Amino acid sequence: MDSHSKLQDRVKDRISELPDRVLIHIVSFLATKYAVRISILSKRWKGIWAFSPNLDFFGISMRNKAGFVDFVERVLTSRDLDIQKFRFECFNVGDFSRVDSWIRTAVRLNVVEVDLNFGCDRRQVYELPDSLFICESLKVLKVVAGCITFDPPSPRFPSLKVLNACLYQPNNESMEKLFSCCPVLEDLSLRADIGDAVLNFKVSAPELKTFRVDLFNAYKNAYEYPSDDEDEAPDYIDVYNFFINAPKLETLDIHTDILSNFFFENSESLVKANIDLTHHDSSERPTFAKSATALMAAVSNVKDLSLSADCFKARYLPAFDNLSKLELVFQDCHHLELLLPEFLNRSPKLESLIINRFDFTCGEHTNDRRWSQPKKVPICLLSQLKTITLKGVRGAPEEMKMAKYLLMAGKVLETVTVSITTDRDLLSVYSTEKGLQKTFCSFQKGSKTCVVKFVKGKVRRFLDY
Repeated sequence: MDSHSKLQDRVKDRISELPDRVLIHIVSFLATKYAVRISILSKRWKGIWAFSPNLDFFGISMRNKAGFVDFVERVLTSRDLDIQKFRFECFNVGDFSRVDSWIRTAVRLNVVEVDLNFGCDRRQVYELPDSLFICESLKVLKVVAGCITFDPPSPRFPSLKVLNACLYQPNNESMEKLFSCCPVLEDLSLRADIGDAVLNFKVSAPELKTFRVDLFNAYKNAYEYPSDDEDEAPDYIDVYNFFINAPKLETLDIHTDILSNFFFENSESLVKANIDLTHHDSSERPTFAKSATALMAAVSNVKDLSLSADCFKARYLPAFDNLSKLELVFQDCHHLELLLPEFLNRSPKLESLIINRFDFTCGEHTNDRRWSQPKKVPICLLSQLKTITLKGVRGAPEEMKMAKYLLMAGKVLETVTVSITTDRDLLSVYSTEKGLQKTFCSFQKGSKTCVVKFVKGKVRRFLDY
């Protein structure tokens, strides 16, 4: 065998020798336009794309794109196989009648997952076809758009298990209807850029297990409240209401800069809650206390709670009789020092505590807000709390007093993990890394088996969304 034949043998196309089902699986991960192009590799690949269970049309502007429109229609009209996933991402949609017909075709082909991402003129209004809402095969629906309205028939979503909606200034009628009748829905995510209109989000899903809410008020800054007089506060903050009937809900994730009113018919099934109000600017409004207290009461049965809220006050907190894991995220140490003792007193079964801080000036204004240890050692410190994680430690006096108390009062502590900031400017104000480690090791421990571990950490100057 000559050298040329040996070289050909070494570079033999082994992928093309794979069975059809394997090639089809490979092609299914490609956008449809690339799946078609791959046909030119060899005769073996020709036509393989037509058997892909997924149709993925993305990143196209329909303005002056007649060739693209013809391509999509040729693919769909020649299709007689069922579709697993139909993804359509298009910017500058001009003619929604075409899009409407494509969605109807996907429904006719028993589509299982639909992913729609529209970029369109805000003056346009597109109403999704009824056939999508009553599709028996549809299990996953993802929608990103600022021009879609929803007027679904009833009953609707007979098989839908996952619904992910990212919307721009949705109207109230759509929000009252879209989530109000989802018989088998298990996972709901809502991300919305909302305005100043009244919005009532009605969620009725007997099988719902996970609910994520991410609301941003585009007009919030235009309504900034300039006065300290709470009696003069405007009423606009009351306009976002969630009415939730989800008896099997286990996980709740809320991230919002305007605290909505949450009304739960039954929240006893909740196990985990993540509440992020770090960027909230309305904590002094008279409605905030009522909304915050109601929300905390609704999640009081959880076992796992993460709270990011500099605006919270101790009086908002109920008893957390089942809480075993708590993470507190604060942008300054003052609120932490006020809230932590209350959480410890109200969480008798707490086993794991994580304190995560991102403050700028902790220690500079602590004369009137110093760490005040509980008058009586909380039950959780005496018999339950096993692990503590302190993130972003830089050695501020009140911070160290808090850490010293936790180490001394924790009678069953097993591990305390200390993440010291790597920001030299913040750290050098109080100590050095080695100095902090030495100080922590000198603290008296209430548990003979407690081990203190040090890990590298960092402080985020701004919280990530």
